[in-house]
Order: sequence, then structure tokens, then C-alpha cells
Amino acid sequence: MSVEFNCGHLNVGTADGNTWTLSGSGPSGHQPQVDADATSARLKPPRNTFGFNDPASTWTVTVPRGPSIALSVTLNAGEGSIDLSGALPGPFHARKR
Repeated sequence: MSVEFNCGHLNVGTADGNTWTLSGSGPSGHQPQVDADATSARLKPPRNTFGFNDPASTWTVTVPRGPSIALSVTLNAGEGSIDLSGALPGPFHARKR
């Protein structure tokens, strides 16, 4: 799973089961772009939605504790909280720009 996040607050946590979830909103109520199939998911900010008076985005991403997953998180001009308690170890990469 790959998460790219711009300007706002990102929360990443875990839950029982084998699926991931996403909730929250972006500038002017725009939803993030989600490219997903049976084996991968890529979450990224909506295109061309940045405005100086827009509120910051807030996303909450929940990943499964069940199967081991690879997770990559990129924060760009934002802040985040990542708690992978109880998740099976898999490749993890975090980057702040």
C-alpha cells in the first residue's frame, strides 16, 4: 500500500481483518484519488485542488493486522501519526518532504 499525503493531518492505524479503509476529506471536500486492485492500493491527493484559503486535508487510513503488507507513506507539508500496533511485519517506508 502506498499513501502520498499533502498539507494536513494523516492518521494510519490498524484493525482486525484483512481489508484496508480510508475516511476523511481534502480541500473543498474533494476525496483522495484511490487506485486499487486485489493486491495493491495507492492513495494520493486529488489533482489541482490546492487553494490558499482551502482547509487542510484530514485522512484516516486503517490497514489490516491480518496479512502482512508492504506500506509506504510520504508526507509533504503535513503531519502524521502512524501506529502499526498488532500488524504483521512487512516492508515499511516513511518519508517526509
